[in-house]
Amino acid sequence: MNPTHVWTLIPVLALMCTTGADSAPPVTEIQLSTGTLYIPDAYRPSGDEIDLVVHFHGAPEFARDRFLESGRSAVLVAVSYKGLSKAYSAPFEDRKLFRRILGEASRRTADHYGLKRVRIRKLVISSFSAGYGAVREILKSPEYRTLVTDIVLADSLYAGYVKADGRNAVDPGNMAPFVPFAELAAKSRTTMWITHSALIPGTYASTAETADYLIAKVGAKRIPAGGEDAPDLKLTSKADLNGFHVRGYAGTEGADHMRHLHALGVWLSRTSLSPLSVP
Repeated sequence: MNPTHVWTLIPVLALMCTTGADSAPPVTEIQLSTGTLYIPDAYRPSGDEIDLVVHFHGAPEFARDRFLESGRSAVLVAVSYKGLSKAYSAPFEDRKLFRRILGEASRRTADHYGLKRVRIRKLVISSFSAGYGAVREILKSPEYRTLVTDIVLADSLYAGYVKADGRNAVDPGNMAPFVPFAELAAKSRTTMWITHSALIPGTYASTAETADYLIAKVGAKRIPAGGEDAPDLKLTSKADLNGFHVRGYAGTEGADHMRHLHALGVWLSRTSLSPLSVP
């Protein structure tokens, strides 16, 4: 089973999120063929190199503001489709789509700074909720796996079930694209942040179950934890092994799920991206 829905109401709520800001943010917005490019006014390339974040799911302006909150030195491409996880996985079954996004973002950023060309140094992929569908398809390509330096999955990794000894178990086929990256993170060669709520879909594997699957695969250990990493996000457990990180939070309602999107900037700030220097 390959789940094509993720807590049906939640993607709709995410797309409805708006910033509520009264003034224009300090960023240049450029519409791409797929997605929207945001270049912070304070950002400067390092020679002919840029760092890039590509985020999947949620209103682009909302993702933009969470990215700015992170204080990281990079440019952002926000990709948002109406629909559930299939709305993200289907387009990226075209293996060339992600390459086109990266290429166009690079060209438009170079144009913005009056450069002949730029190349991507660090590439961070983040997703919320149904956006994992795009991430999974991207990670199926060895070419992209070698480019991506960081992944952030904000309550965003689901899978189908298979039967094992008469019980539901996480479908290994659905998880296969994520395992190599998680293993690299556990060896400090990449960075991976996975957050999950306690919400239980029932008919397919929850974000907590998929996190446990990867924890077992890399040989990490989940331990009890407390505190808050963001407002109203009650930490209950964590697992860390070098660059591999899992954070488990309380909450079984849709609003609890949404808090992971609101806190996206927190986890982007913990990636390998450098802090943004504001003049």
